[in-house]
Amino acid sequence: MAEEKSSPEESKTKPQSPEEAKQETKDDAPPKKKKINRMTLAEVEEQLKHVQETQGGLDSLYAKHLLQRKAYLLQNQQSSKK
Repeated sequence: MAEEKSSPEESKTKPQSPEEAKQETKDDAPPKKKKINRMTLAEVEEQLKHVQETQGGLDSLYAKHLLQRKAYLLQNQQSSKK
């Protein structure tokens, strides 16, 4: 039988320590959703468009909270202009 040669890629894949494995899984995870009370007006409007498209309307609790945040931000924007 012929000997198998190890490629350079195989030599790079060493067994990882548990700490390195944890770090890698953290990097691979999708970003967390941003809390509504930390969103800007542009982010809220973007999420409202996304919710409208995916859920077919604005009847969900998430959409209602986004609408409340939008109203709050608009109110603060108007009061700061005065």
